[in-house]
This record gives sequence, structure tokens and C-alpha cells, in this order.
Amino acid sequence: MRKKTLIKLYILIFIFTQLSVFAIEPEKLTFREIQFNPPEVERAQLSNGITVYLLEDHELPLFTMNVLVKRGTLYEPLQKAGLFSILADGMRTGGTTTKSPDYIDDELESMAASINIDFNDEYGLATLETLSEDMSKGLEIFADILMHPVFKEDRIDISRAREIETIRRRNEDPFDIAFRYFPAYMYGKNQPMGSYPEISGIQSISRQNLLHSHRLLFQPDNLVFAVTGDFKRNKIIQELNTFFGNWQNNEVELPTLPTFRPVQTGGKPAVLYIPKNMNQSTILMGYYGMKRTPDHPDYFPLRVMREILGESSFTSRLYREVREKRGLAYSVGSYFDTSHYVYPGLWFSYAQTRSEKTVETAKLMLQVMDEMRKNKISGEELDLAKNSIVNSFVFAFSSSTQITLQKMLLDFRGFRADYLKTYTQHIRSVTPEQVLAVAQKYLDLENIVIVIIGNEKYFDHPASALGTITTITPD
Repeated sequence: MRKKTLIKLYILIFIFTQLSVFAIEPEKLTFREIQFNPPEVERAQLSNGITVYLLEDHELPLFTMNVLVKRGTLYEPLQKAGLFSILADGMRTGGTTTKSPDYIDDELESMAASINIDFNDEYGLATLETLSEDMSKGLEIFADILMHPVFKEDRIDISRAREIETIRRRNEDPFDIAFRYFPAYMYGKNQPMGSYPEISGIQSISRQNLLHSHRLLFQPDNLVFAVTGDFKRNKIIQELNTFFGNWQNNEVELPTLPTFRPVQTGGKPAVLYIPKNMNQSTILMGYYGMKRTPDHPDYFPLRVMREILGESSFTSRLYREVREKRGLAYSVGSYFDTSHYVYPGLWFSYAQTRSEKTVETAKLMLQVMDEMRKNKISGEELDLAKNSIVNSFVFAFSSSTQITLQKMLLDFRGFRADYLKTYTQHIRSVTPEQVLAVAQKYLDLENIVIVIIGNEKYFDHPASALGTITTITPD
């Protein structure tokens, strides 16, 4: 009863606090400037040269270890796209030279611990999470999985079957279709950024392929460690050296990545029409974006422009014009990829609308982007975007694990040591002129590629009204 009374009291206090706040006109509210001062992350080195990032945090009895793998799916053989997904699953579920899959599963479950391995285009990440009292046991299992996987055939069969089932179902969601064919068109299917898994490729993946890929990826000079949680610095270095210190590098030839050649649309929008019998349409339109470097001059103005155009949930231009004012879209927004350092990333705007408003919606999206290219943003709109970015940035680093992981990734990319500390200052220094300049540079509407998934029979106008059309039947 006492607990219920306290909850009711809290709710009443919350309500009256909110009422007192909203009694003030929103434009008259003032806030203190948010300061971001992350704790210092220490660096150390194991006996075999592996760099370790450390941040003690004794608030909770938890331990987390992240292992950065410096190569990603760009290094998969094109005819075996999906290989690293099978690899990650096989390492976690396939057992080691000394531990059976069932033993590992039982031990992790008894400790309420977890081990996950995943890859994106340019790097991979393996993570151990456990209670600090189980740190040694967790590290023993984690090290064995990273160094000595055996890829049992029966577990590989399960991984293959899971990937094949995903492929068989991938045409159910129109966004899945769009995000498959848009990169394939922009990069080419014979380039790692544009390739995607096929059933024949998954079926061809052998245990030898997995063992070779493991040797390529998991060796000391291709790894960086980050540890956070309830531990003592000297103790954890000793533990890490015990489990990883004798690990030696492999002699494996690194594949050569293909040269990137941008697609040419001839100065007129290219329309990829993908028929799907449904009463709504999915629209995705975009082009090449940024090939990131640590000191790229466009990054901070582009970050602000992205927020204003379509990445802010309810205040972006695309949301206001397409959904709020016209009621044309169920969902609408945009995304700029600024995380690729080997090849340029892509940017795109997206919407889902009813079929009879397909072309009208697409034209309005183009109009919103064109306006972004033609006129400078207002000071009010700029300040709103900056405040939103600063707030979300600060609260994205609410844990020691997030801070340490980000520090490790930034050092891997070659960023300055003070990048995180000065991030909000760089955002606040962006001007309307800089936002206009990056909008004109990246929002290339003459060469834009438009993907439309739906039933053209119900469209308000032919899809060809938007540009040169190519019809694609999903495989």
C-alpha cells in the first residue's frame, strides 16, 4: 500500500510540474547549454600487441567486452555473399576444439551471459556481456570461441537453412526489396556494396570457406579490445593476457577490393519500377553521398541538413510537407549514410503512400528537396535542428560501454583525440550558408534514382512521368 501511495504521489507531482511548464509559452522557455564531458578512456596493450581500451565503472556488477574486427563483408567473395553471417553464427553456435555447443549454451545460460558476433560492410563486432563475478569464466569461453571455433557441420546446416529461409521471405516486405535493389543498381551487383545473398551462394558455403575466413578476420593484428564495467585495471590486463596473450597472427593473403565506378543516369532521373500487387506504394529515391574521412569538411553541415530534411521525426521538412500538411504518406523521412570510409555511402528519402497518390507523393518529395537546394534555411529552423542533434548526441553516451566503444571506433578510423568533446561545438558553429552548400552538392536531383514498389495499374500517373523507367522483377 505504501508503494502504491508513493507512485500516486509521484504521478501527481509529475502532472502539476508539466502543467506549470506548459503554462509558459514554449518560445519563452530557456535551457542551460548542455555540456558533454565524457570520462577518459585508458589504453593498454597485451603481450601480443592487441590494443585494449579500458573504462572502469563500479556502479553495477557488470562486465562488457567488445572486440573490433577491422574487416567486414566487403571482403566476402561475391559469389558467396552471406558468408560472414554464416561465419558469425557458426562461431557462436558451432562449438570449439575443447567445448561442445551444448556446453557453451549451458554455461552462458547459467551465468545469464551473452555472446554475439556481427558484421557490417567495413568491420565486425564481437561482444561478451556478463556479471562481473563471472568475468573469468566468460572470458575463457569468449576467447575459445574467437580463437578455436570448429564449425560443426550440423550447426552450419542450421545456419545455412536459416539464411535460405530469410532469402525466400525477403520479397514480403517492400522496404526489403527497395534496400536490396537500390544499392545493387547504384554500385552494381558485381561489387561488394551492391551484392546480396542468393540461395545458390549460401548452399555453396563450405566448412573450409568458414575456416579460411576465420583465419583472415580473427587474428591479433586485425583486432582491438574494449572492456568496461566492474573490474580492476591490473586484474583485467592479467586476465586478458592469460586468455589472449599467446594468440599469434596468421599468414593469409588479403583479397583486393574492386574499383568503384558510379552509375551514370545521363542527367535525367532513373526510375526503377518493381511490380508488387498491393494497394499502397513504397518510394525510395536517392544518390551517392559521402565517402567519409576523419576531417571531412562537409560532415557537420551535412549532419544539420539531414536533420532538417528528413531525419528528425516530427519537425523535418519531409514530414511536415508530405505527411502533416498533405496527408500523403504513412511514413516519410530521409537518411544520409556517413559511415562508409572505403566507398561512398548512399543517401535516400523514403515514403509509403496509397497507390493512387504515388506519383504526386514522389513529386512532392522532389519539390521539398529542391527547395532545400535553392534557399537558405531560417535561423529558427537552424537552431531547432542544432538543439535536437546536440541533445540526442549527449544522451547517446549514457553508459561507459557506449563511450568506450565509440572511442575505439574513432581511433580505428583515425579521428582526433578530442573529437567527441568538440562535436557539439562543431554542430553549433554550422551556418545557413554551409547547409545550403552541402544541399546543393549532395541532393543531385538531375541524376537521382527513384525506386517505386507497387501496382502501376492504380497509380495516379504512369511512373515514367518521373524519369526513365526500368522494370525489375524481384528474384
